[in-house]
Amino acid sequence: MNHLYTAFFVGFLFVSSTYAQINPANNLIAISMNLPEDSAHFPFDSCFTLCYNLGMRSADFPFSWNMFEPAPSKYDLTLADELNAFSTIFPIAMNISLSPIATNNRTMPADLSALPFNSPILIHRYEIVLDSVFEHIKNVNLFTFRIGIEFDVYLGTDTVMWQQYIEFFDSVAAYARLRRPGIRIACEATYDGMTTYARDHVLAINQNCDVIGVSYYNLNSDFTVKLPVYIHTAFNTVVNLFPAKPIYFVELGYPSSVICKSSYSMQAQFIDEIFSAWDSAASHVVAINFLQLHDFSPQLVQYYSSFYRIQDTIFKEYLGSYGLRTYPGIGSNKPAFDRLVCDAAKRGYSNIICNEAVNQEALNTHIVIRPNPFTNVLYIEIPREYDGSELILTNSLGKIVYRSTVQNECVLDLSEGSLPAGLYLYEIRSPLSHQVLTDGKLIKK
Repeated sequence: MNHLYTAFFVGFLFVSSTYAQINPANNLIAISMNLPEDSAHFPFDSCFTLCYNLGMRSADFPFSWNMFEPAPSKYDLTLADELNAFSTIFPIAMNISLSPIATNNRTMPADLSALPFNSPILIHRYEIVLDSVFEHIKNVNLFTFRIGIEFDVYLGTDTVMWQQYIEFFDSVAAYARLRRPGIRIACEATYDGMTTYARDHVLAINQNCDVIGVSYYNLNSDFTVKLPVYIHTAFNTVVNLFPAKPIYFVELGYPSSVICKSSYSMQAQFIDEIFSAWDSAASHVVAINFLQLHDFSPQLVQYYSSFYRIQDTIFKEYLGSYGLRTYPGIGSNKPAFDRLVCDAAKRGYSNIICNEAVNQEALNTHIVIRPNPFTNVLYIEIPREYDGSELILTNSLGKIVYRSTVQNECVLDLSEGSLPAGLYLYEIRSPLSHQVLTDGKLIKK
């Protein structure tokens, strides 16, 4: 799902390639950039530099219609002006959306929300705001323009509404091409909609698109993860659907939360599998936008849970854990980010020297214990190769008060032992050598 108000997206280049491996000239790496908790000490410039250094060269801004027209015929072009100014500082190709739909919501002025999409009034109002935006981004090197974000979710299987939206889309796409000659029009649908419930409608609307946009998160319907290798199937399926048009994975992510039946190791493996699949489809998939740089804050998780009208616990864990870096403080790299750096460097996207042995060691020993402080339940994320390790808790007197075997995905309930509130020291020891893999402090509330 696309997060409209916080994410900064990195885009793509339209050059056909016959190479067996992706390369910077023909396939652009994208990273959706958002801020960590301590944005004062790790601001946007730091995020940009971090991502630019590993090879990004284009940016994508997912704007919704009502961001520029928050009230009927009342316009706010501040974001367009900021984008125009940004492009003078960072002279890179830009990709934007002006979306009347964002996933399961209409994102247009309220007075238009009851009108059919092919209403002449609605189409005319869209053209007015489109003119205004284009006027304010004259300095932007605009590569693509998207109309709608995951629109298939909102339209569902309603054939009448699909036909109305396609009429709207064709009309405003023609107007955009007239107002900005040479503009490339892109669509963005979900992988599920594209391949199952809305397949024929997505195929129809993409006939008038220059670029195929797709969002994909490698999830089951309950928001638990599929195995990382499944990304190969997704790539092959999309390429087979659209063999003659460039493909842009606008959103591609994988949560790391144990609640989603994932882990830091699986998220890192997903990055490796993406690059492997991308190498095989290098001449078709021109860009991938990896979502996202940092995990969301708890506040943003709740915001988007409300926006999408999904209060499911696993869904919230998915929202809060698919960052490549953690959220607290200035953030820290997850193993997935390190894998991204290495996989990109091996393909010529940067001159970063990546020590694979050190990187793999960091991955193998990356263990997460949360929350801290905790009440009764601890969630443990540990690489599969350390299944059977032992968690040991000692109190302030050095007495062992709790010990348990832990697995790759582990939920420990410490309520039965009547563990009193206070400070505890913990160790996790490997199953064979009993080496301390990690240690630290935990606070029980």
